[in-house]
Amino acid sequence: MTSLQASDMAHPASARATSAPGDSNDHPAALVASAAGGRVLPNGLVRPLESRDLEQVATLFLKTFRRKRKASQAQSAIEEAAGYMRQLYLEGPGSEGGAGSLVRVDAQGDIVGFLGILKNSYTLDGQALSAGVISTLMAADEHVAGPVGPQLVRALNQSPFDLVFADSANRASLALSRPLKYELLPLNCLEWACVFRPSALLVHKMQQKWPLTPAAILAPMAHVADFAAGRVLRSRRKRSAPGRWQDEAIDAAAFAEIAPTFLDAFRLRPVWARPELDWLLGQAAQRRNSGPLNFRVVRDGSDAPIGCYAFYAEKHGVARVLQVLARDGRWGAVIDCLRQTTEEMGCIGVHGAAQPSMMPHLYAHPGLFFYYAGGTMVRSANKDVIQAVRDNRALIGGLAGDRWTRLGTDEFGSA
Repeated sequence: MTSLQASDMAHPASARATSAPGDSNDHPAALVASAAGGRVLPNGLVRPLESRDLEQVATLFLKTFRRKRKASQAQSAIEEAAGYMRQLYLEGPGSEGGAGSLVRVDAQGDIVGFLGILKNSYTLDGQALSAGVISTLMAADEHVAGPVGPQLVRALNQSPFDLVFADSANRASLALSRPLKYELLPLNCLEWACVFRPSALLVHKMQQKWPLTPAAILAPMAHVADFAAGRVLRSRRKRSAPGRWQDEAIDAAAFAEIAPTFLDAFRLRPVWARPELDWLLGQAAQRRNSGPLNFRVVRDGSDAPIGCYAFYAEKHGVARVLQVLARDGRWGAVIDCLRQTTEEMGCIGVHGAAQPSMMPHLYAHPGLFFYYAGGTMVRSANKDVIQAVRDNRALIGGLAGDRWTRLGTDEFGSA
């Protein structure tokens, strides 16, 4: 989730670097001198994120992305968001090598911009690579149209990462990054979707946009309309022959064991060592939006796994697919099982990010449609990395992305 969207309030005094009056750190020169690894700018610097910055960054995040909030929830939201950012940016895989995230500090010591980076381990034809996943890009109100965003991205481009990418960039971030040699992946920018109960989905969307929508009145009418439409929709859907595939629920540990076995088809892929994948799945399970995180494996008649998938789902909600993996030639069966499972769980629809390897099989399923969901872009000085991306031989997004984080969906301080 990236943005250069302005916040709706002035830059707060609480976002000022903490130091006592008269402390030598109040002076901009001392601030620059004390910033290990910082990039000095004419009116401040860009430096790595530090633990002391988290409350300030959380404040900026909430003002930028969570505008509608009661004053009584403000402090608890800041504390919860700051704690969550600590997990993501300072305690995750690769954190022992220092933070990959960056802050833009002005000459007075105020944090006026932030670029959140999730560290990841990748491999290209067996060669180990370090990857940075762009998670959050934001600037304070008075700097949203200025150089803060470009300065942060340029500083990231000078980092030691072999590969940098984003899978949820908004249009402003895309416009900023394309001149800086980021390559757009058009197919990865799409999401696919399938609607099981169109009237219920309409009511669901109305409730999201207008919380006071009288759902109790509209839901029965939607149920009647969907009952009539359901027969038509189901008759158009392709379904696997009964008993041909076994689609069974598994736990996170079993998914972590099986998922890496489907990566061989990708030249450029995440390493997913067990500790790193366990951490990713644990973090993904914290997300509250769209229901609990579920895991499934699909097996053929000989009990051999042909695919697996992870998704968020709850009854009467829209299922959100986090990751789908399959053997070559088995994508159609896995997608079919996914659709059947989510519909049988009582979901009103299902959607997920597109991958180049699954697109031909998605096209073959009646009733699916596609829409633009967010920009996926890649930057690397390694020509072989870029070639693997252009050849659709790279796995980017899903667990190897940032859409599993709470930052893009969840409220903070509301519990």
